Amino acid sequence: MDTQIVFTLKDLLMSLLWIALIVFVIFLIVLLVEFIRTIKLARTMLTERREEIDHIIKVAPGIVDSVDKISGIAAKGVEGAYQGAVSIVNKFKK
Repeated sequence: MDTQIVFTLKDLLMSLLWIALIVFVIFLIVLLVEFIRTIKLARTMLTERREEIDHIIKVAPGIVDSVDKISGIAAKGVEGAYQGAVSIVNKFKK
């Protein structure tokens, strides 16, 4: 029995291409399943913590306003300190 099995280069490349395609499809399915799990978890967390999230949304603008006021005051203080330092340096230059 002299049986030979011959594979051409085209057959080999097509086999590799099909294997790569199957692996890619499996990867996409796993990725989609994980994405769906993540979305379900996010929805569950949002429904469980709805009151806390609403409270944060109500309080956040006041916090931002306070930060803006404080940063404005700090900027004026820094500018005043800078001007004072420049005037001292200018006095020593003369």
